[in-house]
Amino acid sequence: MVTPTGKCPPQPDTFARLDACGFEALELYLEPTHLDEFATTRQRCRAAPLPVDVVHTPHVTLADATYFERTFDLAAALDAFVLIHTASVPLADSVASIPASATDVPYGYENHTDDTASDLETRVIEAGETLVLDIAHLYRNAPDRFDEQFARLTTKHTDRIAHVHLCDATADDDHRQL
Repeated sequence: MVTPTGKCPPQPDTFARLDACGFEALELYLEPTHLDEFATTRQRCRAAPLPVDVVHTPHVTLADATYFERTFDLAAALDAFVLIHTASVPLADSVASIPASATDVPYGYENHTDDTASDLETRVIEAGETLVLDIAHLYRNAPDRFDEQFARLTTKHTDRIAHVHLCDATADDDHRQL
């Protein structure tokens, strides 16, 4: 099933814009301040015109572990999926250091721009974890091998991919609007 999900901070005006654009759900892009103001963020999300399906961890270091815990708490309160990704922490370290298996909240790890299909198989899939496949990150890793890597992951590991981030990219710039 494909659910067009708009990525945004937890702000009512942004929720309304994404609803008007035809998105069917929301992915929260969190900053630490949103989790410092947990009750306000939760209230805004519950009042959103669209369901919050995904809660993205903030881009913090492992020293700020409380923000990962708060992300899981928010996702539990919203019945949402947790997307574990922080630009500050390599994927292998995220999988090793931000284990979420003690929670009932569904979660997955998003690839970085330096992760190949082989890296994702080794670090996420073979570790028994769920992948959030960001195709722009995969493209930036090796533009000349993107088709092969994407086909490999989506053919061999469909059951381990929970979400796909669909956006445009060039060799130097990811997350461009389609």
